[in-house]
Amino acid sequence: MINKVRFIPILSIILAVFLFAPSVTAFAAETPIDTAEAGFTVSYEQSGKEFLVCFDYGKEVVKRLLGDMNNDGKVTAADARTALRSSAKLAVLSAEDNVVADIDCDGEVAAADARTILRVSAKLQAFKIDAEKETLIRQYAHFKNTTKELTVQGKTLNATYFEPEKASERKHDTLIYKTADGDNLGFDAVTGQLTYLKIEGLYGDPEAAPDLRISEEQAIAIAEKFFAANCDMSKYTFLGCKYHEYSGDYMVEYGLLVQGYRTTESMGISITNLGEIRFFSYHPYVFDDIDIKSIDEQALLAQLDQQVRAYAGDSFVGYEIEWRRLAVDKNNQLIMEYAVDIEFSITDSDGRTEILTAGVVFSIKV
Repeated sequence: MINKVRFIPILSIILAVFLFAPSVTAFAAETPIDTAEAGFTVSYEQSGKEFLVCFDYGKEVVKRLLGDMNNDGKVTAADARTALRSSAKLAVLSAEDNVVADIDCDGEVAAADARTILRVSAKLQAFKIDAEKETLIRQYAHFKNTTKELTVQGKTLNATYFEPEKASERKHDTLIYKTADGDNLGFDAVTGQLTYLKIEGLYGDPEAAPDLRISEEQAIAIAEKFFAANCDMSKYTFLGCKYHEYSGDYMVEYGLLVQGYRTTESMGISITNLGEIRFFSYHPYVFDDIDIKSIDEQALLAQLDQQVRAYAGDSFVGYEIEWRRLAVDKNNQLIMEYAVDIEFSITDSDGRTEILTAGVVFSIKV
């Protein structure tokens, strides 16, 4: 009698293990996926419970289902097998397929991606994608494993690329790098300019002995030395230095003035009362290429008055402007931001009236 042995493909066994395993060891590709070199940019769209990967070639946009390796319009175990073979270097994928299989958007196709595709095909989970965030991650995936070096007060910080940060008040996106100690460094994604620094676990000492504390003049000198080494200060004006008793640190600020108004283009640095730099934030380029005409603040104040009264309604009592600054909105239009403390009159059921104050920021087109 001859015993017949049935051989089960090793990849099928691995896939079965991945389907229910709580975690896996990823076999990462040697180099991140470089979509720029492939000739397209990538973004993501959500369609119901599905996610589409959009490949923009300039003249046309190709849309494919996330995880659908064979492009048949559905996610199946066969797609997971293809992704797994790629992670184990048993198959070579096209540039598009690499992106479709890269579920966690880290720039590599790994065994963890194959596991997720398999679990989705078995309806054990759904893809969880923040389309805007993942589009941003994909845009800068080629920075993975790159490093940056920065010297701060004689100490050299070596950091590795961590994640991108979408531009808000800054002109461009920021690339965040992180050191082994958890310190964060941020660089302008377009120019490479240092725009952010946060030293982890470093704080001032409000109870430090007077002879150990630095003075305001010393704090300003430390700030200006750091600014001069890392920024172009030629167009910025000193705005002030403020000491915070509760945290034991100084905040030194410089900024761009336009027709005498403060703007969102500024730089600030936090220095402990022991003289150590702990935080830095810089918003350059905001007003580059912005056409600034004469500002009629009387007209702006009239609009502000209307908006404040409309906001408060019948309970309006009065308001006070805390600060104002020029900014640029997402449409690249010049606006004036007003921070306003509004007083409201509130009457309870017993007829007692109380005055409450709320802080609100209003934006008015210049």
